[in-house]
Amino acid sequence: MTSIDYNVTTFNGFVRLQMDALNARGETSSDILINLFKGYLAAPDKEFNMYIKQKKNNYEEGQDLMEGDIMVMAENKYKTLARSGEWNAPSREQQEILALTAKLETMTKKKKGKGNGETNKKYEWKKVPPKDLQDTKQKNGKNYHWCIKHQMWTLHKPEDCKLEGKEASKDDNLKLTAALAAIEDDEDSVE
Repeated sequence: MTSIDYNVTTFNGFVRLQMDALNARGETSSDILINLFKGYLAAPDKEFNMYIKQKKNNYEEGQDLMEGDIMVMAENKYKTLARSGEWNAPSREQQEILALTAKLETMTKKKKGKGNGETNKKYEWKKVPPKDLQDTKQKNGKNYHWCIKHQMWTLHKPEDCKLEGKEASKDDNLKLTAALAAIEDDEDSVE
């Protein structure tokens, strides 16, 4: 049943073929009905499973069922569910889980997107070191300071930086800024 994607019609065709092969050799099998129930119950569709369990219970309580009868009933139920689009449809709980999973994936993608693309380009200026000795600049109505530890423009002053690592004084910051500016000027003059 699993190898044929739980298609009851195909499964029944296979069982009929095996029964015909047994009959052609003069053989029979006494456990076909039991194996049919096992095969049908392997299908993941809950409504179909409940239907088959009901038929199995009826059989176990003494209802006279032949292999052909259960095959026709199972196939009719399968076709009815398939036609209505209900075959192997997720339960209400599964639908809720799928919806929540999709929502979580969307939120995760949006969150990841904030670190990339347009948002990233919007803040590229923060990584450009100052070319002059100015270690403070105003942008979008806020005062930014070049932080030696972060190697970027930040809202905190360099001496107030709490990032672990090298302690940098304002003089060190100005010296580094001047050195970077000199290197960039040298590169510009070479070109």
